[in-house]
Amino acid sequence: MFVLATVRDNLKVIPESFDRPTLDVLTEVVDMKYSNKVIINVGLAICLHSFESVGDALVYPSDGSAHYEAEFRLLMFRPFVGEVLTGKIGRCSETGITVSIGFFEDITIPKPLLCHPSVYHKRHKAWVWKYSDADADAADFNPDDSYIMQVGDEIRFRVRTLDFTEVVNTANGYQATTVSTGPQGGGGEGGGGAGGARAKGLQEAPPMGRQRSTSIDITTPAEAPPCMSITASINEDGLGLTSWW
Repeated sequence: MFVLATVRDNLKVIPESFDRPTLDVLTEVVDMKYSNKVIINVGLAICLHSFESVGDALVYPSDGSAHYEAEFRLLMFRPFVGEVLTGKIGRCSETGITVSIGFFEDITIPKPLLCHPSVYHKRHKAWVWKYSDADADAADFNPDDSYIMQVGDEIRFRVRTLDFTEVVNTANGYQATTVSTGPQGGGGEGGGGAGGARAKGLQEAPPMGRQRSTSIDITTPAEAPPCMSITASINEDGLGLTSWW
């Protein structure tokens, strides 16, 4: 679920911080710039792990700040395809379930990847797994049913695809490109957030699955999918609500 990524970037320290220890200031600069940001094809940055190297401070004409060429490692959230995670149901709709793991909420379990057969009850905004009834209908909702999935329930799921989306402004308008990493047939890339840096590589990251890229034209960046999102499934034994197993 967590990996280390080595990043090289030019870090700026303002004159007001010159009297403080350099590494303490640079740590704050890195955390402010990268924490809770998505780096293209790498993942969601959590915090600084360690510095690999820090160059000499350079001060440019008409700029009183010190600039450091630094190489450092970031702790990243990037689950691998096939990994099993646990979270809580944040929303139920006719299209599926949205899950949150606290610091990351763009996890969806679409209807086809729920336990089969499952039916959605619009009035109660809940999904029900009709374990022994292949002809189940939403009208059969029973509040005492042991297999109800609703907001707040703890759920165990498997990562199916990892998606990264990058928005670019082209001559014809905005375009969102999503790269999905899946189990030998889907893939992950894209993402917004920590501009100006180059991800040098992943440490301790598992092999990636197959990748697939798609692009769509959008009117504004707000219409784009999340920079990073996960599609998950619970249609196998041991997955679903933790109270079931």
